[in-house]
Amino acid sequence: MTVRAGGFIAAAAVLATLLAGCSTSDEDNARSALSEFLDEVGEQDYQEACGYLDKSAKQKLGADCTAALSNRYADLSATVRSDLDKIQVDRVTVKGSTATVTDRNIEVVQTVRTTKKDKNGKKKTTTSTSRQTAPDVSSGNGFTLVKSGDNWLVRDGL
Repeated sequence: MTVRAGGFIAAAAVLATLLAGCSTSDEDNARSALSEFLDEVGEQDYQEACGYLDKSAKQKLGADCTAALSNRYADLSATVRSDLDKIQVDRVTVKGSTATVTDRNIEVVQTVRTTKKDKNGKKKTTTSTSRQTAPDVSSGNGFTLVKSGDNWLVRDGL
């Protein structure tokens, strides 16, 4: 049996592409962790939100993480809180085991669907999407996350 090097290399390239498609990138994982943290803040579930913080962030907050987050985000309006579950983290920059997200890359995405009848009485639906940077969710410098095992945790930006 003869194995051609070109065929083997092509098969290896296809396999590598398939395997890469099955894994989730560090950027996606960090994005997801920050989105989940902000969602918990919006729901005022600070105990759950504390689970998305690394040890250093918890130490900065003090002995009672839940109370500290409650105090930190106490001034968020009901509108901002409800917007936090619509957060979209657009760009995450990963360098090794650290990820950063700037404030301008954290947006609230709102989609509005409107249905109207045209002049012939036929229904026509239009969709509009608006994007706004999310106010008051970081300390003004975005967020820094660190990789801990397989998880990404918020370190700075509270």
